[in-house]
Amino acid sequence: MFLHIGNNVLIRKDDVIGIFNISAMSQDSKGKKFCAETIQKKETIDISDGKQTSIILTADAAYVSRISTATLLARSGEPVEKMLSAEGFPATAPEQG
Repeated sequence: MFLHIGNNVLIRKDDVIGIFNISAMSQDSKGKKFCAETIQKKETIDISDGKQTSIILTADAAYVSRISTATLLARSGEPVEKMLSAEGFPATAPEQG
């Protein structure tokens, strides 16, 4: 399946490593550094038309898009719980008892 990330660009959903909100990441010094370094790399493809909202990181490239992370999540068709869970990191805390 493919994910439309804006400006008529489609990427394979399986290739997506992460989708980051630039505004939220810029609140933290490490996040701000990550965004600045990613945007400045020559391998980064800026399709935002000047309105940088999100960074989509894939195995081959990074894309800067004007599409919000919430919209990209909705377009992916994946439930939020699945997107938040990763091996070793459950989406919900285990019950204690």
